[in-house]
Amino acid sequence: LLPDMVGFAGQLLLAATLGAFLVQGFATLHVLTRGNAMRPLFLALAYLLCLFLSWIVLPLVILLGLAETFFNLRGRSGGRSNPPSTSH
Repeated sequence: LLPDMVGFAGQLLLAATLGAFLVQGFATLHVLTRGNAMRPLFLALAYLLCLFLSWIVLPLVILLGLAETFFNLRGRSGGRSNPPSTSH
């Protein structure tokens, strides 16, 4: 809302902050689906929805990243893990 360079600097700061929350939201998606048999399908669907319906899904993933900041969703799901690989 500010004019000239101050407004542009504010937009850059906002974009960088939202980008960080977007990455954190995707990280939260990966952790929350760990150990689920449908994980590959769910993650593929999430990424495809981001590709085709980005104006809807990306703000939701950003909100998930913001919720992760306040509620520590990844830390709460720390008990779940992937089964160890047995291929030799």
